[in-house]
Amino acid sequence: MSIKIFHTADLHIGIKYNSYPEPISSALQQSRLDVLEKMVNLANEQECNLFVAAGDLFHNIKGIFARRRCRMVQGI
Repeated sequence: MSIKIFHTADLHIGIKYNSYPEPISSALQQSRLDVLEKMVNLANEQECNLFVAAGDLFHNIKGIFARRRCRMVQGI
């Protein structure tokens, strides 16, 4: 019996890019969410048995941003 594991780490979803002007900072924030969605889709396509997100999935767990993202990753 084999087990397929998809591993990622330190996504820091919600990190601010204050040193970048808009719209670049928003695009960088969105890209982290897009990557997470792509990883989840890939793990499902590859029929992985386990999805491991080690380290910091969220940069900051405060506010509605984190609550919305928690709902998103519940589907993993």
